[in-house]
Amino acid sequence: MKVLMIHGYTQNQAIFRSRTSNLRRKAIKLPGAGPTQFFWAESPLLLPSERCPAQIEPDADPRAWYLPCLLYTSDAADEEDSVDLGGRRIIKKKNNLENS
Repeated sequence: MKVLMIHGYTQNQAIFRSRTSNLRRKAIKLPGAGPTQFFWAESPLLLPSERCPAQIEPDADPRAWYLPCLLYTSDAADEEDSVDLGGRRIIKKKNNLENS
């Protein structure tokens, strides 16, 4: 049996390997599974310190498979109460009914 091990956000291969050691020991002992091989993948993206949670140690070498970002327009950012993700601004017109 071959198992591909892929770490999560803010982890790396070494951290994930140590956290799954019990799982690997149990998988090797499974009856009928045959020889079990584990393959470890490591993300190529090193996380910048401003994107890491406070509980992550600085020397942990945190990694991610992608860097999430929020796209917005500058007009929507100025409004502070909403974000325009479509790139267009919707303007609602006020209907002024005047008595003639």
